Formats: sequence, structure tokens, C-alpha cells
Amino acid sequence: MKHLVVLTGAGISAESGIKTFRDSDGLWEKYDVNQVASIEGWHENKALMLDFYNQRRKQVQKAQPNEAHRILAELEKYFKVSIITQNIDSLHEKAGSTNVLHLHGEITKACNEDKTQVIEIGDKEINVGDKAPDGSQLRPFIVWFGEQVPLLNEAIETVRSADILLVVGTSLNVQPAASLLNVVANDVPVFLIDPSPKVTYRKVTVIQAKASEGMEMFRNFFLNGKRLPAYDYQQAEETDNILLACNKAIEIEPDNPDNWIQKSQRLGELQRYDEAMICQDEAMKLLKNGIMPFSLE
Repeated sequence: MKHLVVLTGAGISAESGIKTFRDSDGLWEKYDVNQVASIEGWHENKALMLDFYNQRRKQVQKAQPNEAHRILAELEKYFKVSIITQNIDSLHEKAGSTNVLHLHGEITKACNEDKTQVIEIGDKEINVGDKAPDGSQLRPFIVWFGEQVPLLNEAIETVRSADILLVVGTSLNVQPAASLLNVVANDVPVFLIDPSPKVTYRKVTVIQAKASEGMEMFRNFFLNGKRLPAYDYQQAEETDNILLACNKAIEIEPDNPDNWIQKSQRLGELQRYDEAMICQDEAMKLLKNGIMPFSLE
């Protein structure tokens, strides 16, 4: 049975009515993210953060899994499925998934200040003065900005063991999850479900759709042999202004190795390593022919 590793983010829970972690204006439920999602915010105003997560906990408990969650649970009949989620809700478990790693914690749990004592609280509130077994203030079992991600190494090892990697509901802009794509083996197929994909980080099969629709396409592709909709990979490149400038320079001076080197460097910054290697090869061919880049003259 092949190992399907799935990396999920806020987009998969959004279809169940859970607000995404960070809106375009930098706010989360009308709060500055630093006030309610950082360790500094916790030290500055514990009452505010406890109230914020008490409200989020009620929201999460009312939410129900959507079709994307249900399909992932169903796929356990056909694959060994490991889910690595950036989400703090329990919708994957509600849908029936049995192997879920919560990279950023779980809102239905609480812990002491150093996270060595963890307890289930369900939808119960945490208030100022509530104590953990060691006497410290009880806090949500959440990984905030400014804190270490204790399960990151386990997530890395899981991704390394993947036969197939699926990314759904996240644009991979949130670290450290964004770096997980770098550790998957080069011969492992990677699928990205995203309604508005911006870049292809490596050789990726893009399913341009929201989570539920994209998961149905993914399931039909593997189980029923249905073809996936074509995606224009060139579109992703054209959104990067630096790459546009590199392409223009190559169009004007295709025999200048420096232009190919600059494009390769930019592709590397975007983690599009296969394309970067092609550009490096072009530069090396020109250098072997005795054409030196301008930067070395």
C-alpha cells in the first residue's frame, strides 16, 4: 500500500465555516495577529488571548467536516494516509482520519506554560487563574509565533517516507510548513490543490480548485483513472516580476550565460529546482563554448 502524505492548511477548514488564519489585511477575526497568535501577545495580555481562543474553541466544536475531509478519510481504504495539518481544529478526526499530526497544536487541548503537561478540555473555557497540574497558568495547546514547533522533525520524517505528497488548503506561505516540500524525494509526485496557485515550487501537478472540488478530482484521478484538468504552468512564472525581467534579458541576449545564471538563481529562491537546473545547464553549455558572463569580465 502506497504512502500518501497530505499537508493541509486553513483552506480545507474554511469550507466548514472556520475563518482562515490570516486575512489579506493582516487580521484574524478583527484582531492583529501578533496580539492573539504570538508568545509576546500571551505575555502582554493573557486575558485577551484566553478569551479569543475560548471563542474559537466554540466555533470549532460546532463545525462539521466537509467533503474534502471525508474524502481524505475514505482514501485510507486505498493508501496508507498520513495527514500533517497546520490547522488546530479536529475536523480531520471527526471525518474519520486516523493518522493526523497537528503541527501547530490542537485547540481542544490545554497545557502548562512549558507544554510538558497536556490535557483534553473539549469545548471548555480556560480563564485567568486556571492552573495546570504544576501550578502554572493553563494555556491553549497551540504553537504561537515565536515558539518552537516540537513536531517538525516528525513531520519531516513523515514527508521523507512519502510515495505521493498532496498539499491542500495552504499556499505554503506559513513557515515552517513551507519548508516541508523541500525534503520530499525528487521522484515523488507532488499534487497541489489551490484555487489561486501563485508559483510551482518544483515539478508539481496543480489542481486549480477549492479543497472539496479538488479532492474529488484527486480521488477520481487515482481511483477511477479520470484525467485532471490542464493547468498552465507558464502562468505561475509570469506572476514573478524578477523572472519576467530574466526572461526578457534572455530573449534579447540568449547567448549571454549571465542571463541564464540570474534566472537560475531566481528559480532557486522560488524553490523551483528542476527549472533552475535547466538554466544552469544552459549557462554551462555557453561557458564551455568560451562565452564568459559579463559579471566575470
